[in-house]
Amino acid sequence: MGLPFSNFRQALALTSGRWWQLLVCHSTFMEQSLKERVILALLDLGAKVGRQEGKKKTFSIDLTHQDLADL
Repeated sequence: MGLPFSNFRQALALTSGRWWQLLVCHSTFMEQSLKERVILALLDLGAKVGRQEGKKKTFSIDLTHQDLADL
């Protein structure tokens, strides 16, 4: 294709990479109970916006009950 590999990898991550993450997320959630799905969703959210404090991760965002239900 004539592209440098780093450019190709970035383009692939922006397109197929996101679809792959969605597929992995949904396939993981199918085997879990509701409680486990909420825990996994909160861990995923924490990885994106949380702050590490020792062994704990804290959130600096306000979540409503509806926000948690939507997860």
